[in-house]
Amino acid sequence: MIKRSLFLAWMVAPWLVACGDSGTENETEEVVELFSWWTSGGEREALDSVLDLHKQRYPHTEVLNIVQAGNVEAAREMLQNRMDAGNPPELFQSNYGLALKYWLDRNPDTPALRALDELATETGIMDTMPPEVLNMVTFDGHVVAIPANVHRENVLYYNKAVFDEIGMDPPTTLEEFYEVGAALQALDPPITPLAVGTKEPWTLSLTFFPNVLLSTAGPDYYQKFFAGEASPDDAEVLAALEEFVKIWEYTNSDAVSRTWSEAADLVATGSAAMTIMGDWTKAYFEQVDMVPDVDFGELPFVGTKGIYVVAGDCFPLTTDAVNPESGADLLRTWASAEGQHDFNKLKGSIPARSDVDISDYDAQLQAKVAAFKSDALIPSVRVVAPPAFDENVSAALRDMVEAADVEIGLEALRDNYSLIEP
Repeated sequence: MIKRSLFLAWMVAPWLVACGDSGTENETEEVVELFSWWTSGGEREALDSVLDLHKQRYPHTEVLNIVQAGNVEAAREMLQNRMDAGNPPELFQSNYGLALKYWLDRNPDTPALRALDELATETGIMDTMPPEVLNMVTFDGHVVAIPANVHRENVLYYNKAVFDEIGMDPPTTLEEFYEVGAALQALDPPITPLAVGTKEPWTLSLTFFPNVLLSTAGPDYYQKFFAGEASPDDAEVLAALEEFVKIWEYTNSDAVSRTWSEAADLVATGSAAMTIMGDWTKAYFEQVDMVPDVDFGELPFVGTKGIYVVAGDCFPLTTDAVNPESGADLLRTWASAEGQHDFNKLKGSIPARSDVDISDYDAQLQAKVAAFKSDALIPSVRVVAPPAFDENVSAALRDMVEAADVEIGLEALRDNYSLIEP
């Protein structure tokens, strides 16, 4: 459960329910700024599909897509500078949960985001999005962002040809992972068992918390940890960190110089067999002409079958937006069933709306929609931990695996666990 904080001066205005484009030839073109970090293969194409749809619906609106080269930390800093200068974009990309709440807590007396309750009702998302998703964009009883999708973060992707070559199945347990890893390293020439990219440290927390910690300690302890009811000195934490260091023995030696997508390239070429990453990796593989369930497969990370680690992207409307009316129109497109359909078909995620026709989705996407309905839903670390915790611990985890010294990870968790709100 995400803790809700009290913040004031909500901006709920009549313009939120005024929609549409008049279609008159003399209408002045409106400009809307959209800030995101989607530049990788598949992500940009998915975003473009929504912008194309929006142009059809609102031909007199120009959307300026302001992107920050795929680096979440740099994007957040750039956005913060613009917000502090009183020059925010109309909309910006955010993760669910505490990453979104961060913008509300920075100045509670003057909220940076507008309440979108009327727009949420008008677009039907209050009735078509599951409460688990709506709760992640709702604070103090107000919806403050429109969900674009639902991502799964406990995913193991693998190159099917590599596993056919060694005559083994992709692993579903840690024991099987080490057996597969040993077999791959014994080949001549060897194949890297697990491709990782740590050039951007956030990949470390994503790999560790919703994958390794969840696998070794279980969902009950995972949720207890992020409810602030555990301790970094618990035996479960030490065991998970030790397992993480052991897993790292099966990764590529150049991880620190690679991004997540460059790690995925190793799997795409067959230089590596597997990678752990959110399901946006599916879109990346398809952009390099890999076919789902032919060239690559996906499974829940070892030991997490039946658990769906939920994350997602959403878009709030800034209080100081120059053009809030047209910003709200762009949110209408994001919230629509058609917008959700087009975006998620290309993004690798699934629609946040439950009424989207997915009959033309491939088998992998349809299986994820079914899993989301049947699996235990567990929030990602990026949903339940504040950005400062995620960033600080991620950097330390990178140092830890490079030095093979779990004490570095323990020290970072001890120093930052107080950031987790009980």
